[in-house]
Amino acid sequence: MLSTAVIEGVKAASLSPTQGRQCRMECRVPSPQHVFRSRYLTAMRTNQHAVSVLIAGAGPSGLILALQLARYGVRSMLIERNQDTTKWPKMDITNCRSMELFKSLGIDKDLRDFGVPQNYSFDVLFSTGLSEDGDLLCKWDLASPNAWKDHIKQQNDGSYPREPYQRISQALFEARMKTRIQEEPLIDLRFGFKLESYFETDKNIVSCVVDVNTGAIHKVQSDYLAGCDGANSQVRKDLGSKMIGGPVPGAMYLVHFKSSDLTALHRQGQFWHIFFVSGSVIISQDEVDTWTIHLPISLHTDWKLLDPLQCIYKALGGIHAPCPIKVDQILVSSFWRPSICIADRYASGSLRVFICGDAAHQNIPTGGYGMNTAVGDCFDLGWKLAAVIRGWGGESLLRSYEAERKPVARTNIERSGVHHQVHQDYVRWVSQMSARGATPDLEVGSALRQQIIDHINSHDGENKDHGIELGYRYNDSPVIIPETATTEPEWNARQYVPSTWPGARAPHVFLSDGETSTHDLFGPNFTLFDFSRDGVWLARFSGFYNALSTPLKTLRLSEEEHVHKIWQRDAVLIRPDGHVAWRSPEGSDQVDIEKILGFVTAYFIAIRRRAGSVSEVFFFSSSVSHNWWLAAVSPAMTSINVRLAPGVIRLYFLCFYFGIGASVWGYNIGILSSILVHPGWREALGDPSRPVIGAIVSVYYIGTLISYALISHPINDWLGRRYAALAGTGFVCLGALLQATSGGSTAGGTMISGRLFSGLGVAIVSTSVPLYQAPREISPAKKRGHFVTMNHVGFIAGMAIGLWVGYGMRFWQTDSGHYYGWRLSIMLEIIPAFIFGFGLPWIPETPRWLVEHNQKDRARSTLRRLREGIYSEDQIEDEFAAISKDVDEYHRSGRNWLFLFKEKALFSRLWRATLLQFMSQACGASAMKYYLPFLLESLGIFTHAALMIGAIEMTVKIAFTVLEMFIIDRFGRRNCLVAGCIVMAISMLINGALPLAYQDNKAANIVCIIFIFIYATGFSLGFGPTVWVYNTEIFPTAVRARGLNFASVGSAVASMIVNEIWPIGLAKLHSKVYFIFMAMNIIWIPVLFAFFPETKGRELEDMDALFGSVAKQVSDAEDESAGPLLADEELFRNSEETPPSRARDSDRDLSLIQ
Repeated sequence: MLSTAVIEGVKAASLSPTQGRQCRMECRVPSPQHVFRSRYLTAMRTNQHAVSVLIAGAGPSGLILALQLARYGVRSMLIERNQDTTKWPKMDITNCRSMELFKSLGIDKDLRDFGVPQNYSFDVLFSTGLSEDGDLLCKWDLASPNAWKDHIKQQNDGSYPREPYQRISQALFEARMKTRIQEEPLIDLRFGFKLESYFETDKNIVSCVVDVNTGAIHKVQSDYLAGCDGANSQVRKDLGSKMIGGPVPGAMYLVHFKSSDLTALHRQGQFWHIFFVSGSVIISQDEVDTWTIHLPISLHTDWKLLDPLQCIYKALGGIHAPCPIKVDQILVSSFWRPSICIADRYASGSLRVFICGDAAHQNIPTGGYGMNTAVGDCFDLGWKLAAVIRGWGGESLLRSYEAERKPVARTNIERSGVHHQVHQDYVRWVSQMSARGATPDLEVGSALRQQIIDHINSHDGENKDHGIELGYRYNDSPVIIPETATTEPEWNARQYVPSTWPGARAPHVFLSDGETSTHDLFGPNFTLFDFSRDGVWLARFSGFYNALSTPLKTLRLSEEEHVHKIWQRDAVLIRPDGHVAWRSPEGSDQVDIEKILGFVTAYFIAIRRRAGSVSEVFFFSSSVSHNWWLAAVSPAMTSINVRLAPGVIRLYFLCFYFGIGASVWGYNIGILSSILVHPGWREALGDPSRPVIGAIVSVYYIGTLISYALISHPINDWLGRRYAALAGTGFVCLGALLQATSGGSTAGGTMISGRLFSGLGVAIVSTSVPLYQAPREISPAKKRGHFVTMNHVGFIAGMAIGLWVGYGMRFWQTDSGHYYGWRLSIMLEIIPAFIFGFGLPWIPETPRWLVEHNQKDRARSTLRRLREGIYSEDQIEDEFAAISKDVDEYHRSGRNWLFLFKEKALFSRLWRATLLQFMSQACGASAMKYYLPFLLESLGIFTHAALMIGAIEMTVKIAFTVLEMFIIDRFGRRNCLVAGCIVMAISMLINGALPLAYQDNKAANIVCIIFIFIYATGFSLGFGPTVWVYNTEIFPTAVRARGLNFASVGSAVASMIVNEIWPIGLAKLHSKVYFIFMAMNIIWIPVLFAFFPETKGRELEDMDALFGSVAKQVSDAEDESAGPLLADEELFRNSEETPPSRARDSDRDLSLIQ
């Protein structure tokens, strides 16, 4: 049984087969509204003792990560679906860099004792076959680990690793690591447990884990989740990360066996590998009696029908007849396909879920880069998780994991392809000739033989490319302090160039005692090497690292001139993984130590300059004349000590300015609700009945319906968000003009026409304003709720102003007894529309729209200004790359708006967004907006008082909508919606019940009014702003505009229905009409829990995990099958001079898959 301190389960024995299947089905769904829906899972108690890190998969990656975390005192749980460690012969070689890292963990000696003895060489033979006709063509001489140690001692120039490589099979590696982990009290290792699914809460990760033996389902709570669960990673699938690339052409049949027939096997000499020109391979696993062959077979072969013994003979025969040997035991046999692929992302947006090893990248075995890349992943992620958990590391330490490790994986994948092509070339040459073509007795065979020998000898980098293994640099890391004053050293795939360039692995150099390496001096955390004569750097650092709680080991090595010469600088700061975080500038000690330590631990991501003036803070255009309006506010603003980042101030200004546009929409609604009870308006329209009033109100929504469906999206795409909003305000002003001039025999028709035009315009404004404020438009994804809510603040403010103006105009009567105030109050709508429209040409367009219209330079410049002081330059570039990639994918896909209905994942979003818009008006809000004065009159309140109360109620809404700005990103979208429904349902109940129980009772009427105000707060904290926030974030940015338009149809339809029903219901049912909408609000609560997952804190890319993955157009760079790409022999030609992390971290840069 598992300890109940960490895991609690529900025994499958208590479930029927059907119920058991249901639990598994529910666990597979990653979204929180589904995972634990079963009553059996709901019954599980919340664990009181959480584990810090749950690691899924106990292969090499999981084992190493668990040990790395334990080294820092971090508790983890390690689960593995299999019953024990692997029996499969993988992981040919543990390279020099991995052995250096293992030495820091203290496991290097264990691995060397457990692996192949260190006196054996790593010779690689190339042969036509081991049968009697076979010949040895050539070989690569690779020294034994013992010989390597001697070379390392003799060549103390920094160009060699601290540790030589080691041969150890993965089966032996895992077995030994299992023993070590079982001795470690901080690691809870569990075999026979598999991860089914997980979801994130506000505080932790909740994982559904199944005991494969008993079928028991368990809930595990952890702060972080690491997916080390291999090529078919469940964590990666739930994360929504896609693998770019795929299998290479062909397949292999593997046989792992025992044989003591060394006479036959060593006929051409002792070996580590023999590559046969037929394409088959044999590997010596232990230099005793354990071997593995790989035999090329057709993809259509039923490998289960193959005879492993005959396959061994055939593989060893090469291009000749089968070579029988004595086989003592067949251990395992299987079919496999090599793949080249990489995950499009390594982490969740919340930085709580990560993938490592084969879950993140898969290599062709040539070069041995697969497991060795995974080792680097786990060391990188391990110390960063520990730093954050232990409290001395900031969040961007975790963000840097992908930024650092993904370029390394990409380079290693490419290089494994280079080595693979070396073998493919000679196999293809041989296959194009007869089976005897490579024997020396024919002239053509002799020529081919020499061609193969020359080819192999000139392409021997497979285990000699030390630049790949040791020379990778984390140039794009957000926690490495870049150096700009000097030129970066050259990078070469073959030759490692020792350097302390920031981001590089620090060189190994023996100190003057000839025994101690610089690597031996590295501490488990940060280490400062001070080579200065007076120890000035040690003194300067020691004053800060205690204050910042940064664990730092300091070393003064002023006498080590040889090391100093190779390390190049007086002070070098080394990270826990042995990479250089920072080095002192040449000839200067003028640096800010506090900022250095804060930067490399991610407490200070960027050194931000203070804004010198307001014009510098707000300036978007190269022309000062375009910013004349800023000059007016500059004196006032510069007198204030502004501490907000420039980008934040710009964002607030832009959202406020577009809030003016939203206020036009709000004023249009607010003023109508006041003129509906205005005597002058009633007189001008011939005292219309309530059904006619309902029609006048509803025709507005016909206009919005038409505009949402046909006009708003094209105009937003064609003109941009700014000018679409300007066009919308133009329609609204035209509608206002028509309404204000209504009179005479055509009064009704003119009024309806005006309302129709207003509806057309409002639909455009109500789409373009939140679209402008949306994430990946101008708002940062992390604060999208906060900024998008400002749209609704403007809307409510406009309604409040409209109601106050209507209230004021109620008292204006001419000497002749005419009421013209209602006409003027409608015309006043033009003023905010004019203010909004006048400034729009000088407001920047959104970066996304600019990218869509091939204005990338302007887009990048705008994005930099919007993010100045908020994000680092790298993060800004990452956001820009994400916008560009999304736009490119959309254009390549050939999609149009019909895909919102045809593609399941998009339709899943569309119907939810439409339903949410419908719910936002069907809750009664639409009627409250227009008929509030009528409702108050029904309570016996005079018209002028009803108008004043309505204006006060809307003013109160402003305050609560502003409050919503600051809580929506904290409490979540769904929680706000549910809380709003509860408040509105209670308010409707009171307003329906009290007039029935206490007719014509003044106290009851006062209570009803109070609860109308309470209803307003519920709407302001719920549906009002949250609908727009939720809908802007669930749609992929490529279809967001069209998605918002179609979804808004739900709002228009609900408003038409409610505005037709309400006046009739009020006349027929009186206060009982409130019960209808009370019931609606109650119904919405379970609907919200069932169909609307929480999106707070989720990256936009994470929405696939909640609503289904949106299929992407597969381009040449993202072909799911890499096979055809390998047919071109020029694809893998040498790329010796390309640094491994120079290019931006974009999947299109993956040269293997172009």
